Amino acid sequence: MKQSEKKILSWFQSKGWTPFKFQRETWRAISKGKSGLLHASTGTGKTMAVWLGLIGKWLDQDQTVWDLNHLKVLWI
Repeated sequence: MKQSEKKILSWFQSKGWTPFKFQRETWRAISKGKSGLLHASTGTGKTMAVWLGLIGKWLDQDQTVWDLNHLKVLWI
């Protein structure tokens, strides 16, 4: 498990939440550079799955070269 996923899980726990299986799978897929389409019912946590996955991937990068000008997300 990557450090970013540990941080995300810790944040979830601090809120008293438990991530759904599809959220964790989404985080892991994004961390591996995969892309795709996420389909889930309204109110099940799609936004948390995708955004936290992207933030996690960003956190896993070398922090000495962070450049917010290169952080790009296409949300349709």
